[in-house]
Amino acid sequence: MKNKITVLSRSIICGLIIMISSGLLAGCGITYPELTTEEYDQAVEYAAGLLLKYDKNYNNKLIEPEELMQMKPEPEVPVPVAEVPAETAEEAGTDGGDITARNDVVPLPMTELMAIEGVEFKYAGFETVKEYPDEVTPGEVYTVMMASENNVLLVLNFDAVNNSGTDLYLDMLQRGIRFRVGWNGGDMGNTMTTMLLNELSYYRGNLAAGESVRLVVVREIPEGSANGIFSIEMSVREGDVNTPVSLNS
Repeated sequence: MKNKITVLSRSIICGLIIMISSGLLAGCGITYPELTTEEYDQAVEYAAGLLLKYDKNYNNKLIEPEELMQMKPEPEVPVPVAEVPAETAEEAGTDGGDITARNDVVPLPMTELMAIEGVEFKYAGFETVKEYPDEVTPGEVYTVMMASENNVLLVLNFDAVNNSGTDLYLDMLQRGIRFRVGWNGGDMGNTMTTMLLNELSYYRGNLAAGESVRLVVVREIPEGSANGIFSIEMSVREGDVNTPVSLNS
């Protein structure tokens, strides 16, 4: 009995599909039977099945679980990222950071490091002050630098002497040199960028034959360290090269 009902239902649905298709092709003037939502869904489902059945490009073969697993895309395997070695101390330094000068480089006198023909650089000692300069000549143009609270300025003095026998223009700014300073064998730290007119990194000026000019580099240090300094260490960074300075000459 069930099979007869199924066949009858399919016959009715096929008839409905033919009627609907004919109506679409012939235009208006055909009255369609009213269908419930369930009957409409059955008609659509059956029609879709017929179309797929007679479509030569359709394959209704069941896919075995093993085949399904083979069709499953392989999970992405994360590509290992090569670890980049940490920068060496002399390569990692930026303003405000602490790095240590290379120990395998022999310290060189400032004159040899600067390599400016006819100009000699003489280290003239250091001082610790709350402000620099602490004395000025009336009428001169100058900039005063003051230490922040609980700190003092560690000022290293250098005399640049023109031994060329002729006047020359000393341009330190175009060299792009940076200095690092430490004391008592401790960590090296960048010197400060200042507005001082005689800062060694940025000085520009004329030097007559035989004339000298006092140039400085400045680093801020804790006030409590000012009275216990027994040694000063310094390095020059130019480009990617960081070289310790000998302050004995």
